Amino acid sequence: MTRRPVLIGNASGFYGDRDQAAREMVEGGPIDILTGDYLAELTMLILWKARQRDPSAGYARSVLGQLEHVLGTCLDRGIKIVNNAGGLNPDGCAAHTRQNAHGVDLNRNWPFHWVHLGGGTYSGSSAASEPETRAMMAFLNQVRPAYVVSFHQPLHGVGRAGAKGRPLVRRLHRQLHLPTKAFNCDGVCHGTMTEWYNRYFRGVAVTVEYGHGLSRRQANTTGPTGLLRAVGARR
Repeated sequence: MTRRPVLIGNASGFYGDRDQAAREMVEGGPIDILTGDYLAELTMLILWKARQRDPSAGYARSVLGQLEHVLGTCLDRGIKIVNNAGGLNPDGCAAHTRQNAHGVDLNRNWPFHWVHLGGGTYSGSSAASEPETRAMMAFLNQVRPAYVVSFHQPLHGVGRAGAKGRPLVRRLHRQLHLPTKAFNCDGVCHGTMTEWYNRYFRGVAVTVEYGHGLSRRQANTTGPTGLLRAVGARR
């Protein structure tokens, strides 16, 4: 059995390398893996200082611009992406963008009150068109949790969830020290996970929004502890 070589294209040699490099690698020839190196001793110091100021920082932000125009092509061609841009905060790097690789806002893709939306909240070609949405729907349908709490930023509050969600909303308000608000999306929220879950399941789904800044204490201590207390659980 003859195995063909694995073709690797590297798009970055340092933090802040050329934005066009990723596109050149993907479109310039057939590759199997797109790699990128962003970290050096000085870069790690820069990322550490950035995270001291903002706990949501700490990763190489330049990766977002480099990959923005090639994610869809990589998905279509099966090109794997391997890099170390996450630095000191890989979760923050992964969560920075609102859309998936198809440019779809996954919290506007759920099959309840779905309408076609464009721009930064592009809702997809149809309801539940995205594999991530369908996977999460299947998971929730199988597990059917009593409580689902969806965390976002930066609207600073606990969203109202109708009569059945009122007790949980009150507990989250007290434990997380956030005001209760109506997140009505300037009218009607279309295609959201929480409204879909509340419509079709006995459990309760609530949206929690932190503000623009999230302290380390909120992220590591008061937030997790408050959430567990609100749902009657513990570490």
